[in-house]
Amino acid sequence: MTWGTDRKAQQDEMGKIIAAKSAKISYHILTLALFVFWIADRIVFIRKDDFGNLSLFLALCFCLVLYPVVQLFYVRRFK
Repeated sequence: MTWGTDRKAQQDEMGKIIAAKSAKISYHILTLALFVFWIADRIVFIRKDDFGNLSLFLALCFCLVLYPVVQLFYVRRFK
């Protein structure tokens, strides 16, 4: 959608930088949104357990470790 039919723009250096930066920004937005949703869930729905919505909490935890793990594997690919 971003590049349309221009595949050269996607493969050049600027296209790769744009893709990498947008992925990093999207990751941080997703992490922040999951944290806000988890806090809002804890405030709105008062539950007996301390974690609130467990599936939302697990998604937040997964989101927090996903980017560093992907970076680790990606760096090892170039060693």
